[in-house]
Amino acid sequence: MDTDENSDLLEQHLKILGQKIRLDILKKINMSVVPLSYSALQREVLGDNSNSTNFAFHLKMLKNSNLIDQMEDGYSITILGKKILNSLVSIEQILNEQNKSIMIRTSKYATEPFNLQKVESYLINEGKMETYHAKQIAKEVSERLSKTNIQYLTTPLMREYINGILLENGLEEIRHRLTRLGTPPSEPMNLFKNNEVSPQEFIIKLGCAASEQFLLLNLLPKQLADLYLSSEIVLLNLNTWSLKPLAFYCDSQEFIRSFLEANPKDMNNSRDLYSFMTHFFRITNKIQSFFSEDFLIGTFDQLIKPLYQDSNGLLFDMFTSEMMRMDDSHSQLSLEFPDLNSEFEILTTFLTRFKDANRIPNIILNYSDLNSETFKQTFNELDHGQFASHVLFNNQNNDSILNSITVDIRAPNKDLSEPLSKNIVLDKILINLHAIALSSNGNDDSFEEILVERINDCFKLFVVKQDLLHVRLNQQKDWKNLFSSEDLQNSLKVISFFGLNEAVKSHCGIELDRTQSSETFAIKILDSMNQVIREETKNTSNNYLLSQPHLGEYLKET
Repeated sequence: MDTDENSDLLEQHLKILGQKIRLDILKKINMSVVPLSYSALQREVLGDNSNSTNFAFHLKMLKNSNLIDQMEDGYSITILGKKILNSLVSIEQILNEQNKSIMIRTSKYATEPFNLQKVESYLINEGKMETYHAKQIAKEVSERLSKTNIQYLTTPLMREYINGILLENGLEEIRHRLTRLGTPPSEPMNLFKNNEVSPQEFIIKLGCAASEQFLLLNLLPKQLADLYLSSEIVLLNLNTWSLKPLAFYCDSQEFIRSFLEANPKDMNNSRDLYSFMTHFFRITNKIQSFFSEDFLIGTFDQLIKPLYQDSNGLLFDMFTSEMMRMDDSHSQLSLEFPDLNSEFEILTTFLTRFKDANRIPNIILNYSDLNSETFKQTFNELDHGQFASHVLFNNQNNDSILNSITVDIRAPNKDLSEPLSKNIVLDKILINLHAIALSSNGNDDSFEEILVERINDCFKLFVVKQDLLHVRLNQQKDWKNLFSSEDLQNSLKVISFFGLNEAVKSHCGIELDRTQSSETFAIKILDSMNQVIREETKNTSNNYLLSQPHLGEYLKET
């Protein structure tokens, strides 16, 4: 067939299909899985506005052009009809893209027309999708939208539309990467309506929620994030987990040493003591901002003793007043008073300044003096009012010191024999032993296997956190001035547990302190944890530590 004949044939078919009703008839027949009777087809195409004479004419034109077949049970589309219809639909979609403009309201509070290239870029840049597949999905999104009556979409709805298509195509991992941060609208509304939530708290709470979701959706591997979501492990301070180490210990002599290095003075007069006090708060405020839970100052009584002994007492008053104004959005301050016998008067005078304070530091006392008269007197002073929940007891006879989350924060590096004068706790991760017992169904070997697996998951989480903080903190000038590059690497990585009694009861059928077998099983759990953690510490450059659990909000949430 020559070109002129082809052109004539094309013109003939275009004339036949140039009327919308004939194209609609083809679409309806094509969509049906069975032949359509005349009355059914008429009803589908014309609805209540039936004109049987004209309708029959249109059918005849399509049949004569070999676009549809008429059989005993109704009308069906021919192979030629299906091919021509597909071509016409493609043309129709091109024209829709050219002329139809679905408006998208962006996150920048502006509207813009739907843009196919932006969908492709979104899939490639945020979904880490290959260009070829991104173009395929973007085209499918565009085609589907062109067939709808939608005129306006918000950006979140557009993302959900794309997510639905990704799931239909089995691309769940891509969809997971594209999950957006935020909270359901009801949560901000509840906070907004709560008169007890201040404007600053409103902003902080919403920001914390976004930071937590960012960690779980974007920073943690999915398998590790799922362990947290299923309460198999607990991460503390989720909103700052990727931003800050957990805790820090620094002996008071470190403050004095750093001051004297920069200012060679005797610290035996009010002017020098005032300079030291300024130095102390400048450094302390910076340190506090970098840790999420606890900042413990060791032998604090030795630090404030010169201020207390200053002749007019003005410096001591200034010091305590400044402490009460320290930023309470940062880590909790803990202060060690190891020698009550000689420094009892300093402690009681210091604490009287905090009787009307909104935020009270933790006071760490040495219980090796438990039988001394001084200790009993101190206990009577502290065991009432606002001080009762802020007193922590330690046995300093063995050189250890527990902070507010029961971590031996002065535990030495594995390569050292002496306690450190300063130390970072990277984090404390808690394993849900009761969840392990439920999964093991009373099988000792299965319990042991899952327990070791959870400890290894903790090791992986510490690696992730250390890498995140290395990138985050090593770019910050204040951090680099305060800490060396080795401090994070040498930090304590603490693994703990909760639900021990529940685990023993579920596994053995009775509480751990009721029979020898249940007690033996509990000891076996702790021995196994300690053995795995010690082995990993020995074989790597990390300082892992097994610690007891502590009271905290995580117990209510799990």
